[in-house]
Amino acid sequence: MFALTPKDPKITIERDAEGKPKRYCIDAKTEQFLQRGRVISMAASGLIIYAGFKVKPFWLKLSLIGIGASIFYTSNNARKAIINAEKL
Repeated sequence: MFALTPKDPKITIERDAEGKPKRYCIDAKTEQFLQRGRVISMAASGLIIYAGFKVKPFWLKLSLIGIGASIFYTSNNARKAIINAEKL
């Protein structure tokens, strides 16, 4: 659990002329921690989907499968976005 928490994250915020945040930037080490968390959440989502197939009430089955699928989808898309950005 503690391996998923960066010890000294460095976050910078770029602001526009009005002072509103337009871009948040983090250092590479912090992003590695976040990527590790995304992979773990993707693995956990598989367990949630599996549990959804094993329960009897239909509403609970659909809820668990939907939650597991949405966790996997969002974590996977965030992970792919960073991997593609690193290729540039």
